[in-house]
Amino acid sequence: MQNNGLGLLGLCKKAGRMVSGDYACRDALNKGKTYVILLASDASEHLKRSYNGMCADYNIPCLQYVTKAEIGRACGRETAAVISINDEGFANQFIRLLAKD
Repeated sequence: MQNNGLGLLGLCKKAGRMVSGDYACRDALNKGKTYVILLASDASEHLKRSYNGMCADYNIPCLQYVTKAEIGRACGRETAAVISINDEGFANQFIRLLAKD
């Protein structure tokens, strides 16, 4: 699953259907563009609590995924702790992939 998911993240990035980083993800959530939030498994507890709360308020799935380094490599950054998927199709695919685990 991890390789499929990381490949899907790369496609999502190339399609311009995701943003990474705290400020960009908060902005996408506030503007109603987010379909799912992906948090790195090694993100800080503060960041996890914050996004779990915001996602609950907006009724958006908040899923934990691989490490910050793995997410970062998949989206062309050194690291990334939080990703906003801004496309319903990509979001649904991530939800299906992570539900299999």
